[in-house]
Amino acid sequence: MKALCQPFLLTCFTFFYMAPALQALTYAVDQRIIVDQLGYRTAAKKICVVAGPQTGYNAPKPFNPASTYQLRRSADDAVVFTGPTVAWNNGAVHGQSGDLVWRFDFTAFTTPGAYYVFDPVNQVGSYIFEINDGVYAPMLRAAT
Repeated sequence: MKALCQPFLLTCFTFFYMAPALQALTYAVDQRIIVDQLGYRTAAKKICVVAGPQTGYNAPKPFNPASTYQLRRSADDAVVFTGPTVAWNNGAVHGQSGDLVWRFDFTAFTTPGAYYVFDPVNQVGSYIFEINDGVYAPMLRAAT
């Protein structure tokens, strides 16, 4: 019986918990802007990683992020936090991935809600994620 319930629980989790990610987006999502799609706890470190392919399979799609990124509320696209993108390892290419890497730290922002990271120069953003202290609870329930 338990094995039969697991696919159902996963479907329920995807439908109810990931609902913010399923809403109509007002911007193009770029998979090179990487966030924790499960979300972030309010007091936790919150980092977005940005990849700029240089070598490898995705090298034909280079990406140079804006020097400043925005955290936007998904409900109304309002900018709620702005900060710099910082190059990893003084701008060196990461050996294993072949990417230049930047990070956008929005740890200082702690207001619960649904958000996305936005690059105002390239006009692209991340997938939607939640900030709240219970972000891992639905996954824990679905897993058990």
